[in-house]
Amino acid sequence: MTLPDLLPELWYHILDHLTQRDLLALSLVSSSLSTICQPHLFRNVTLLLRNYSFPTLGKPGQSNGYALRKSQAAFTRAIARNPHLAHHVRSFQWTLELAKFSGEDYHLIPTFARPSRPTSPAPLGPSQCFTKLVNVRRVHIHIPWETVRCPNVEILFPAVTAVKISGQFSIDIARLILHTPRQLHELSLDHVFQDPVDVSTLFSVLSNSCPSLRKLSLRKEGNAVQGEPFNLEHDAQILRLWGKFVGSCKASLEHATFALTKSTHGCVVYLGEDMRSACFRDHVLPVLWEPGWDRLSTLRLEGIKLKKSWRERLYSASPLLKVELLPSRYTNDVWHQHSADDF
Repeated sequence: MTLPDLLPELWYHILDHLTQRDLLALSLVSSSLSTICQPHLFRNVTLLLRNYSFPTLGKPGQSNGYALRKSQAAFTRAIARNPHLAHHVRSFQWTLELAKFSGEDYHLIPTFARPSRPTSPAPLGPSQCFTKLVNVRRVHIHIPWETVRCPNVEILFPAVTAVKISGQFSIDIARLILHTPRQLHELSLDHVFQDPVDVSTLFSVLSNSCPSLRKLSLRKEGNAVQGEPFNLEHDAQILRLWGKFVGSCKASLEHATFALTKSTHGCVVYLGEDMRSACFRDHVLPVLWEPGWDRLSTLRLEGIKLKKSWRERLYSASPLLKVELLPSRYTNDVWHQHSADDF
């Protein structure tokens, strides 16, 4: 008996224990093994830029963004060549950092990339690629710049149950991903909106519409408005909306993370820890102090102080609660604003 002759059930257990590198190596052994490995190779797609390194002038290949865009182009080219591969993807993480436009869509080829061979299919634009990912359950999309246009589609990722969006999102793109709140089990909004109007618009869609939400993470920068670092009313408006939304998820929520990170401009810290804690105490804690949080077991707070008396009131409202207090992290660049800790 040769390896490809093993029962599919045996292959399923074997491949589950292999790394992505091992899967790739095994898939190159033969065409039959390539077919067997494909569902596992494409199950988890992570093409996410966590920390951007700027290239040296005249040497764009030194930037890790260059390698990312090459990998993204290779992935979309594979989907263009074999559309059935898109159906294997269950977890999808992607950074939209695009250098070239073509018509109404983006192409994932950097301006300094070498042209493809004539026989090689062109890489798909993101909206073309995303619409083919109909079986994705977990998705993280990061948009570092505000220039990304809303694709002309009705929804993206129709089967998604866990969503993380980070960076400079427009409300229209967020709605394409958060199209069916009732099927969400996990939601993370990581420095997505700094404008209370956008936050209000999004939460008006989500509030009282997420009956299955078990895990929630909300992060924002500690600064209020650029150029107006001490406009606390701006932060207060957003935190009031946080409190209202988390209150609507009381029946199902098991894990919650709230983070008010430091933001710097030069050497100036926009909003100190005491101010952030005061905003959180006034607008979110009163909701968590209410009775009825029977399912809430974990509360993670980043960059927020919690007095002993406040913590005791939380334990009274949530008998199973475990509170984790973490230090705030500085953010001074859109490339460093998202975290994988809760996804």
